[in-house]
Amino acid sequence: AEHHPRVTYLKGDIFIDRIPFSDVIVAPFVVNYSTTVPILKHLFKKMYDSLSEEGKIVIVVDLPNNKKLERFGASKKILGATTDEASLQIDIFNGGDKLCTLYAVYFTPETIQNTIVSVGFKNVCWHKPIISKEGLRLMSDSSWCEYLEDPELGYITATK
Repeated sequence: AEHHPRVTYLKGDIFIDRIPFSDVIVAPFVVNYSTTVPILKHLFKKMYDSLSEEGKIVIVVDLPNNKKLERFGASKKILGATTDEASLQIDIFNGGDKLCTLYAVYFTPETIQNTIVSVGFKNVCWHKPIISKEGLRLMSDSSWCEYLEDPELGYITATK
């Protein structure tokens, strides 16, 4: 695959390593690896400080609803009370076969929203998933309608 000249791919720990100066930071499935609310705030502050004046973040967060959604590729459940910093178990599936289990951390949508705003971001917008043509070909519209009513993912954009 060709690489765009303005895109840089780096390997590092986003919680520790420097984030390079950017116009856009895309961080799917990163937020839920913050272990505490202060670390979550630290992550968003690092992103904010690394963005250009008109910069933007695009993030994807896990918002489990304890539904059996293996057919969509993952089943997620909060271990214990539904509170910030609760342990989150994510089972990954492929065609009904369990591939692995990941453990992350749950944050309420309100905490995520408030923390993003607290570091200076504006225009915070939550988006519903958009189902690709391939996804529509693989599953019926009614299956997707059920998923879209209460997806286990939050897609968020915000600007500096």
